Amino acid sequence: MNPTSWNASDVEDWARRVGLSESTITRLSENEVDGPTLVTLEKDELRSELGIGSLPARRYLWDLIVTLRSYQSSSDHTAAIDVFEEDIELLPLQGIADASAGGGMEIDEEVVNQLRRDAAQQRQIISDHMMALRIQSFGTQQTYEDAELARAEGDRIRQLSIQCEFDQRYAQSLDRRGMERPGVNHEENRAQIASLFGL
Repeated sequence: MNPTSWNASDVEDWARRVGLSESTITRLSENEVDGPTLVTLEKDELRSELGIGSLPARRYLWDLIVTLRSYQSSSDHTAAIDVFEEDIELLPLQGIADASAGGGMEIDEEVVNQLRRDAAQQRQIISDHMMALRIQSFGTQQTYEDAELARAEGDRIRQLSIQCEFDQRYAQSLDRRGMERPGVNHEENRAQIASLFGL
């Protein structure tokens, strides 16, 4: 995963995989955001430049950008450790070549082993960091999904509230107009209406 090599289409594919809303994906696409642009976006640009209005969507996208930056940094560190390990393995060979050329450089095997242990420890730190990022990004996505679900549920509750208010007014208007059916227990009807509509 190297976001600095992504084009705008790759960013769009990534946005779908991580569960960004269609409106956020549209904003990224309309602004032709590619990988290098994505990882250099600033938090305030999500609203000011991209026009992402939803606070949960901006927070989720920002957390994803921070995570991508961390992945990129970890990838860069891993590449540096790879080079370091290659250099460590060349030390004994360089020492032999220098000694045979009369340079007299002697490589202490314990120093080489300590360098190998240091490289392995650095690799483990990066691996642990990557695991922590995965765990954190899962929690962030869950928070975003929960916020989106809460917003949708809030919309549904508002619609039900509007419908309930309408039904209450309608029931009251029927009662005021005397639209009661003959031969029906009106008190029982009123009690049912009251229980159904919260009157």
